Amino acid sequence: AQVEVGVYNAAGTPGLAQRTADQLTERGFQVVKVGTADRTYARTQILYGAGAERQAARVAIAVPGPEPRAWRSARPGRVYLVIGKSGARLRGLNASVPRVAGEIRADRDVCAAT
Repeated sequence: AQVEVGVYNAAGTPGLAQRTADQLTERGFQVVKVGTADRTYARTQILYGAGAERQAARVAIAVPGPEPRAWRSARPGRVYLVIGKSGARLRGLNASVPRVAGEIRADRDVCAAT
């Protein structure tokens, strides 16, 4: 079964939760909510509801650093990634995409032998 994850921006950086959610989706996670936390946090946290300990461990593999913690107020079976000012770097993915990954120009014959 897919891991259901809510991704929340607690760093104050616009767009951070959505960018991270997109990367998690690329990794096969089911992002069910993207939002802004009600306050900022210094450190990123992985929280989980009843019955979601194994799913939280999978999120922790993808987002190394924070130790998953049970959260009594969490929805059962749900994992919450709360991105604090410490950030969230997904394992194996660059945080930024290079502007130019290679250049193809119309004034060059790209099929010509070099």
